[in-house]
Amino acid sequence: MRISIAGPLAALVFALLVSPAAANAAASLSVEPATVLLDQTVRVTASGLAPAQRVEIVAETPDSKGRVWRSSAVCISDKAGNLDLAGCDSQGGTYRGVDAMGLFWSMRPPADDAVATFSNDTDSLGYTFSLRAEGATLASASLQRISRGAGVRAVTVPNTLVGSAYAPASAGKHAALLLVGGSEGGHSFDRYAAVLASHGYVTVSLAYFGAPTLPKELMSVPIEPIAAALDWLAQRSDVDPNRIGMLGMSKGGELALVCASMFPQIHAVVAIVPSSVVWNGISATNFTPTSSWTFGGRPLPFVPWDPQAGMNVGAQFATQQPVALEPLYSASLGNAPAVRAAAIAVEKIDGPVLLISGDSDRMWPSTPMSDAIVARLQQTHHPYKDVHVHFAGAGHALLSFYSPTYGYDMLRFPGGGFEFGGTAEGDGKAAEGALPAITAFLNGALH
Repeated sequence: MRISIAGPLAALVFALLVSPAAANAAASLSVEPATVLLDQTVRVTASGLAPAQRVEIVAETPDSKGRVWRSSAVCISDKAGNLDLAGCDSQGGTYRGVDAMGLFWSMRPPADDAVATFSNDTDSLGYTFSLRAEGATLASASLQRISRGAGVRAVTVPNTLVGSAYAPASAGKHAALLLVGGSEGGHSFDRYAAVLASHGYVTVSLAYFGAPTLPKELMSVPIEPIAAALDWLAQRSDVDPNRIGMLGMSKGGELALVCASMFPQIHAVVAIVPSSVVWNGISATNFTPTSSWTFGGRPLPFVPWDPQAGMNVGAQFATQQPVALEPLYSASLGNAPAVRAAAIAVEKIDGPVLLISGDSDRMWPSTPMSDAIVARLQQTHHPYKDVHVHFAGAGHALLSFYSPTYGYDMLRFPGGGFEFGGTAEGDGKAAEGALPAITAFLNGALH
């Protein structure tokens, strides 16, 4: 039996067959790889859409308190009904323009939540993605971002050290990395140490103050624990002692450069928003001019605070508003004799140096100080390939693991806070550039 359809009924059937709703019945969303290390990118694609269809891609993940952070991008599919987030010129949602990882850094907390920054320290972060059009969810996908790859194991550090250590799954001798954080204290780089162990390094995230048995404040801090950690790494059977590097951020960047200039065991340095000189120590109660670091019981030469700039900062703190410390550091750099005496002898580093800075850093002038480091390396004919990567629009907290940068411009606490500078977009794009730059540098310097 043959059935023919004509007239209005035929038109209705044809409209249903070619409508966006009909096309969307086959819509799919893909996030690949489905499991990825924190420092690696993913590809988000969709297919089965109508040609030139306007859709929204939404990403969600919970923080440590269960609050769901959310981001979105508005994309237009191509003439075949496909789209790739890496090519999507987002004209709405939480970011604008083309950015393959924009959904990650642009996440925001729930609108009714007063929260400073994103925090979730678990080893595995779960994300859900949805593809939406006209209020309907067309497809969904999930992603796990992990800090520890298969086979990476935690290693017990000697009781003379305070920190966390990790070793890769593979056998044989490996390159090693010592990681130190900044003025937050403790061993704050544990997650990055686990990530780098997943890339084949033996790693140690070390505390040098702000932990039990260590100085409570960042004043007159002995650097001997760094030397002890380097010796421990060099003596391990799974470490090649000729391939040891150090990574530090902020005051940790200053410390990494200082130690690399003094300890020949270090053959590569990554210094993130670093200093070119040794600075006055940091204390909430003791304002006596004191070096940040000591060695052999003696203070290292340092740049003291400029008195007038220090008074200005004190007056700003009295307002209980967030304070930018960059003017204090910049003014103090005007003390030419102290700067000459306290300049870090980076030319003595037995290996290449990678410097990463933010042009909008409001904590201290990390880009000008990094420029000063580069100038000294060039003037002394440092025989290695040294690199300075600086990011426009990025502040002091520019190293995130493609995580939400909301609130990174300013640290608030009762009674005041600090301006870190930068913007959420600037810090997000800095992370997109800094993470692969660090990986490539370390692979070239230590492998």
